[in-house]
Amino acid sequence: MRATFAADPRVEFLDDYQLQVEHALDLVGRERVMFVDASLTCPAPFEATQLQAAQDASFTTHAMFPQALMQVFCDLQGMQPPPCWRFAVNALSWVSRPARRRWHT
Repeated sequence: MRATFAADPRVEFLDDYQLQVEHALDLVGRERVMFVDASLTCPAPFEATQLQAAQDASFTTHAMFPQALMQVFCDLQGMQPPPCWRFAVNALSWVSRPARRRWHT
């Protein structure tokens, strides 16, 4: 995906392994946002789901769900975040069995 859009100045990639509360500020000024995540439960090869802001307890942890991050944006900015999607990539083909067991615990 990165190679496809490398020359397009409208597309920016932010690589991070865990969403933190400060990532809410990364939504400022965006037209659209796509959160890409590995999944053991989505249909192969991927699934795209539009997200809505929602408060949950993950904002108090070291890793947030995208919906909670969007809610932090709403709380800070007093407006709705840009349209956001979760692009879940089915990981069953490339995640080892031991890692799958750890993922479910």
